[in-house]
Amino acid sequence: MATIGSMGSVVFNVSSRRIFTFDNYSRSTAVKVASHEIMGNKPVLEVTGNESDEITFDILLRKQHSINPQKKYEELRTMCESGKVFPLIIGGKPVSDNYWLLTNVGKSVNFFGKKGDIISMSLSVTLKEYPIENVQKENKPKTKLGQIQERIANVQEKVENYRDRYLDARDVLSDKTGGLL
Repeated sequence: MATIGSMGSVVFNVSSRRIFTFDNYSRSTAVKVASHEIMGNKPVLEVTGNESDEITFDILLRKQHSINPQKKYEELRTMCESGKVFPLIIGGKPVSDNYWLLTNVGKSVNFFGKKGDIISMSLSVTLKEYPIENVQKENKPKTKLGQIQERIANVQEKVENYRDRYLDARDVLSDKTGGLL
């Protein structure tokens, strides 16, 4: 089992049985520019700061790679809708000193099974850089309901991680035994 990286609780990894990774990775950096009009001349440009970096990539989800495409899509969609920020790790290192926000998840179903279940799905993902200072400002005390919801989410995340670790251990064992299992 090889871990490529992670996006918060979502871990990208590959093995002989399971493939969950991304491709077409691209990152863009830009500056904010103000344009001051000058009569009879070209405008004067002024750099006023930096834009947040943006990262895009695609994910191909296939049932034959031991991934439930619809379930993974729902996980990423929930992550997007929650507005939760996270560190982005690729190759064992953070991509930047800041956190990232999942701003868009596009879905395209490639193949359906004979009962209408999704066999293969392509996702397009967009992340925006989120300054770490903003994360520290947002860590305020939560209400009781917010605390309970957070605990439930943490338990669900742990259960998913245990399941993934079981599958990872099974893949490692299978790799070491030459697929005899």
